[in-house]
Amino acid sequence: GHTLTANLTPPTSAITIKKSKLTLNDSSSNKTGKLISNKYGISAELGGTVIVNDITIESDFACLTGNNTRETMNFEVHSGTLTSKYSEAIYMPGQQSLTISGGVINGGISMRMGTLNMTGGIVNGMRADQTADPISTYYNYSGSAWIGDAIYVLGGTYTSSTETNDCVINITGGTINGNAHRAICVYDVGTKYAQKITVTVSENVSVTGQVTIDRNFTNDTDYKRTYPVEATITTPSKTYN
Repeated sequence: GHTLTANLTPPTSAITIKKSKLTLNDSSSNKTGKLISNKYGISAELGGTVIVNDITIESDFACLTGNNTRETMNFEVHSGTLTSKYSEAIYMPGQQSLTISGGVINGGISMRMGTLNMTGGIVNGMRADQTADPISTYYNYSGSAWIGDAIYVLGGTYTSSTETNDCVINITGGTINGNAHRAICVYDVGTKYAQKITVTVSENVSVTGQVTIDRNFTNDTDYKRTYPVEATITTPSKTYN
């Protein structure tokens, strides 16, 4: 039931997990345990794992984040609430896994690669009163870009130094709310690397908002799709390629 507040000057995380595992549990009866950060919440690097149970994480930028240059990361959210003010709540720029079985994620999920398995919980995209980083100019941005969709992938922009850059999203339960943006979107950018992206949504998932692959996201005359992005989205009603 305690609150940990991090007032950070550089753009860093309140807690960084490297080559180890951190499990966050709240044993209080009213579940008031909270982590508050004026920058990022918790980062995982070098194969680190962060497991969230019960607690609330409130941060200005991503509540859970990795770094593509710091090898693999693993996140699990089983309960609790994650809320980011100015970016997606979870930033997954590298391998390996993101597991969601419960909880509420406010701000959405940004992925460059890795595997997302969602069996429960709620993922909310950006609200109408929040300001997105426009995909038309941020498509090639190196770092966290808050496009606004509940779950989105900037395809063909990142690679992995240790594994493939495949991205697999399996959603078999839970709720996805696009709010002011899309529910699920794969952006076929393809400026830096070839990539395979597979998204599967089961029929018992509650989805509010568009589910799509976007290949017409910018009018930038300098944009050139150089590498193939093999993207497939399968929903109960339609398959997108």
